[in-house]
Amino acid sequence: MIRLFFLFLLMAINTQAEELCSEVSCYPKTIERSGVQFYLVGKSDFTYLFMDIYSIGLYVDQPNLTGNVLDPQISKFLHFKYHRKIDKKRIVDGAVDTLKKNPNFIFTEYQKEIDQVSNYYSDVDRDDQYFLTYITNQGLTLSNPNQTFPTINNSKFAQYYLGIWLSEYPLSQRVRSQLLKLD
Repeated sequence: MIRLFFLFLLMAINTQAEELCSEVSCYPKTIERSGVQFYLVGKSDFTYLFMDIYSIGLYVDQPNLTGNVLDPQISKFLHFKYHRKIDKKRIVDGAVDTLKKNPNFIFTEYQKEIDQVSNYYSDVDRDDQYFLTYITNQGLTLSNPNQTFPTINNSKFAQYYLGIWLSEYPLSQRVRSQLLKLD
């Protein structure tokens, strides 16, 4: 009986070591995307009017992040897990509105890239997932479990777009702080 207890305890410890959980979702500590090993930095849940909208996990290509996460020399991976149905227009409008709040972002310079990434999104349902992957010297790629869209080869735009969650002008300061472990 005691052996069985310790076996279950070891299994629980091992499971906890392989992933970290937010209030709503769990994320593995490491993940491979596009041939790059990524390490979990932080995770958060985005809520709006007391509703869980999505969970998000931030990964980088360094086991111990040093420097600015928006440095174009750091490859990044954002994993979104949606908790409710959201139409494409709300996703796109939210991204564009957040980009426009960044005083360093010049909308007209990146209109082509904004249109490109906006066209890739579709309506999401509960339990849908999206991934934003930035690979140094390759660009930003939006994907979901069923489809990978063409890469946008503009690292400056990629940093602004990822800045929706990670910059000093984010969609949510709380989400940014939890992703970057600033709390």
